[in-house]
Amino acid sequence: MTSAKSLLIASLTQFVAVLFSLGGWIDPVLGGTSIVAALIVSLGAMFIGRVRIPKLNWISVTAAVVLAVGAVASLLAAYDPNAGDEQLTTIASSPAVVAFNMAFRVASVSVIAGEVFYLVLIATAYRAVKLAGDK
Repeated sequence: MTSAKSLLIASLTQFVAVLFSLGGWIDPVLGGTSIVAALIVSLGAMFIGRVRIPKLNWISVTAAVVLAVGAVASLLAAYDPNAGDEQLTTIASSPAVVAFNMAFRVASVSVIAGEVFYLVLIATAYRAVKLAGDK
């Protein structure tokens, strides 16, 4: 059984992970890296508080990272170094890039929900330990 102090530290750590997950709204490049950072901080909260990360969080983070890689890969695949600057406007509005970007946004919302849900799980565990009498 974990102590109330470690669960409190884990909940504060998970709050930082929630803040990182909000960075997923930026774009697939910076948002993808902030989602990976949120996962790393959540793993730290898991090791501190000994509360399992829910499956919603694992699935949504995996989907968001895969979609971010897909969006960046589709941008790189469509880029032609020999073409002029007008290709930059046409690449960004291509159907594949728009589809990956919209799917990434949906996955990003799911990541935010998963991180908040995990924060609630840690807070619930903290409350249970406090009610049991651990200080």
